Amino acid sequence: ARWDGSAWSAVGAGITGGVNALCVFAGELWVGGTFTSAGGGPVAYLARWNGTTWSAVPGGGPDGGVFALCVHDDGRGPALYAGTDGTFGDHREWQREWEFF
Repeated sequence: ARWDGSAWSAVGAGITGGVNALCVFAGELWVGGTFTSAGGGPVAYLARWNGTTWSAVPGGGPDGGVFALCVHDDGRGPALYAGTDGTFGDHREWQREWEFF
């Protein structure tokens, strides 16, 4: 839901399932959780809202719940990090970064 200072409103078609983390990155709202649908489409665990529509993340998301999101600049530019109990690809990782700058 979105608060505009006086009333709550829906954010698109919403998310089906649990939301654990919110973070703004690259001008979009990123949401992590245990959900399986965002905006009425199949988007699992990690989604982004561009102000109009929900979408899956580039390169695919984790195969398990997301419990933390954070933006950090390690000197190479801002990147989004996700803490998950799932995996990315063929190996287990506790974090994954996305760089858009």
